[in-house]
Amino acid sequence: MLIAAFDIATVTGAADGASGAKPRSWSWNLGKAGKTRPERLAMLRDYADRYFSENRPTAVFYEKGLPVAALFAQVQRFGVQAAFRMGATDETIGFLRGAIGVLEASASKAGIPHIEGLDVQAARRYLNGSGKLPKGEGKDVVFDWCRRLGWNQATNDESDAMAIWAMGCGQMSPAMAAMTTPLFAR
Repeated sequence: MLIAAFDIATVTGAADGASGAKPRSWSWNLGKAGKTRPERLAMLRDYADRYFSENRPTAVFYEKGLPVAALFAQVQRFGVQAAFRMGATDETIGFLRGAIGVLEASASKAGIPHIEGLDVQAARRYLNGSGKLPKGEGKDVVFDWCRRLGWNQATNDESDAMAIWAMGCGQMSPAMAAMTTPLFAR
């Protein structure tokens, strides 16, 4: 059973592999398509369509977007300017929501039977076994855990994709879940 996972952003980290195996990872730099959202989404569509035609995963998992309620809570708590500093601009939110739609549509077109968004924070906790990660250090902690597991990722985006992949494997193959957790994978 091949599981694929994506950390969607301008540089999209990706990982795939069989449950219980060592995942592979790569990145798609959508910024090379141009500065506009349509150009970047078109490149993502091309990459995703090609990937799904060459690889037939049983399931696709991706980092789901920030819930609108959480964004409103941030604005209420810290103000609009703080939300903008977090990257909550119309352009960023439009790109991320659009990219999720593009990935889902491409996977659906390819006949992938299971397509699901996962919370990246939950995936990070799943991978490293810790309930609370230091603020601002989650990506680095996950990167280190992936290295300890012997996984070869080049970027934090790829290690986040690997965390999403590990959690997706746990959901799809509960019997193999222990093989992708730090305690048992040594």
